[in-house]
Amino acid sequence: MPGTLSEGFFGVSGLAQMEKDFGTQDPWFFGTSKYERDKYAQQIYLAGQHLKKLPENILEIGSAEGVFSKALLSHFPAAKYVGVEIARTPYLRAQEALKPYGSRAEIINADLLDCVGDLPEGKFDLIFFSECVYYMGDRIPATGFFKMFETLGQKIAPEGVLVMAHIINQQDAPETPITRRPVMDAYRTMIGGVDGLKRVHFSEHTQFKEEDGRDYTYELWVFKKNYPSGLSETQ
Repeated sequence: MPGTLSEGFFGVSGLAQMEKDFGTQDPWFFGTSKYERDKYAQQIYLAGQHLKKLPENILEIGSAEGVFSKALLSHFPAAKYVGVEIARTPYLRAQEALKPYGSRAEIINADLLDCVGDLPEGKFDLIFFSECVYYMGDRIPATGFFKMFETLGQKIAPEGVLVMAHIINQQDAPETPITRRPVMDAYRTMIGGVDGLKRVHFSEHTQFKEEDGRDYTYELWVFKKNYPSGLSETQ
């Protein structure tokens, strides 16, 4: 598919920059930050609120080093898990972290744009796609973005749920231009326009992250597959 990580906002060395960031283990404090733990807990809570039954198969886009992956496997002990991570270093760490879960956990080292079509259709009761949609949107045109989510939507099981968390208006960072509210609003609208998907939750949160000494604002989105027609969104 058109677009590579190096063609996005990172310039010519996007994947190299990501590998550099992961030169230090857990560079964003995913495993120790109360801010991150709270955000994970909210996503798991929302998944439970909108699923009709416990998930059998979970997909996570952007597994990083496997911190959230382990939380999902622990919270849903009967589920099998597949994670997709583009960068080699965190992928290897996630592989190691998930060894105790045996055959329940699989990590794929791949670009979602290259592998989304190969994922099994109608399999995943629960998909998490957090803190990376703005990178994806920066790499490909709007038509490609919509097509990618059309394809991803086909991988969701009937009555399955897509849960997303995204920072909004990040300041003083390379992500500043790609996390602006109008841009993120456009992504949310496009995903909600995919046939068979309905947005069933939207909320905004501002929370202090002690490790960075600052507040961050993020949004939580939930979309449901084959949502019954004629019903309104919930907040």
